[in-house]
Amino acid sequence: MSFSNNNKIIYGSAGFGMPAYGFSSSNNPSSGNYLNYIYDLGIRHIDTASSYGLAEKKIGEYHRKNKKKFNIWTKVDGLSSNSHYTIDKIFKSLKSSIEKTNVDFFECLYLHQNNIEIIEDKFVQKGLEAVKNHGFANNTGVSIYNDSELKSALSIDVFNVVQLPVSVVNTHLYKIAQTNAKKKILVARSIFLQGVLLNVESFNKKFNYYEEIHSVVNVLKELAYSYNIDYLAMLVAYVNSLDDLDYIIVSSKNAQNIKNIIQKSTYKLCENVKSIINEISYKENNWTNPRNWIV
Repeated sequence: MSFSNNNKIIYGSAGFGMPAYGFSSSNNPSSGNYLNYIYDLGIRHIDTASSYGLAEKKIGEYHRKNKKKFNIWTKVDGLSSNSHYTIDKIFKSLKSSIEKTNVDFFECLYLHQNNIEIIEDKFVQKGLEAVKNHGFANNTGVSIYNDSELKSALSIDVFNVVQLPVSVVNTHLYKIAQTNAKKKILVARSIFLQGVLLNVESFNKKFNYYEEIHSVVNVLKELAYSYNIDYLAMLVAYVNSLDDLDYIIVSSKNAQNIKNIIQKSTYKLCENVKSIINEISYKENNWTNPRNWIV
């Protein structure tokens, strides 16, 4: 595998390409300056997708003006099951993303559609295998949301990378992936639950499970306070402490925030705090899936 072990952090560009995404900062930084900034912080990987608004285009503009290049992880979607046109669609999407991001190949090409009939489709799998065989991606993977999608992805060899939600309130899927017999590269996303673990109080609209999330946030903040731990450091350090997580996606459009996240990722939690958080995160709850929210 081509991945470097000296940097687990991947910058998530969804909010960078779509300013209204999630519940994070409303900043809209200058793309070139911001990408140069996060590179200088030590970040070498960017997670993106053609569906992330202007993200791929902004990355490409940066690459055309700079010698400092990022390793890009992008996604393909818009595929139909049991279609002989699937392979052509995958390569068309791939080449468009290569042109937009201005790279020669990707670190990983993910399947962005997570429904089982797409994950298990023979044409989809054949197309992704062809992408690797032609040298357009070092790895291929899938981004999942629930148990059945995860178990399907874990059983299929072409997916050697699995991206899944992991946070202080959700390690249910991670525990399933961790015990899988076939070793996969595990990439944690949504470590702040799309920002609500940090900003739920400031969000002025109620959504499904708002009260449940708000209650858990209060519990977590009380925990951090009682052990004299910085709250952000606790959220990041817990995910970073989990064995078998190869990469962690973090995102912010605020320069100081992203710097704080990187700096605090090395914080070490005591076993008592980890044990208390485990009791919260191991439970399976509908509210940890943003697809169940209706804003």
